[in-house]
Amino acid sequence: MGDADAKATLSAFLISGDVRAGVAKDAGRAFALSSQAFAQGCSTALMQVAECYVRGLGVVKDAAHGVTLLRQVIALKDVKPGVIAKVGSCRLTQ
Repeated sequence: MGDADAKATLSAFLISGDVRAGVAKDAGRAFALSSQAFAQGCSTALMQVAECYVRGLGVVKDAAHGVTLLRQVIALKDVKPGVIAKVGSCRLTQ
């Protein structure tokens, strides 16, 4: 799954930008790469796609859909630190 993991990693850099790595912010490309990585089986990428929907990064903002995707991450039992907190904060902003 190396290619999917690489896409998810690059997507994380693109969401926030990384001056040290020479990567400028590009939310549209981040969303596309995260979507591709998830389609290839990378569960971390699903969390990134969810964040893009919640925050409107590279896609039309849809917090409800983002929360649904975050719940899917939790259901996969592949919960990374902060996912449950993100679900809670998303519910508060709806």
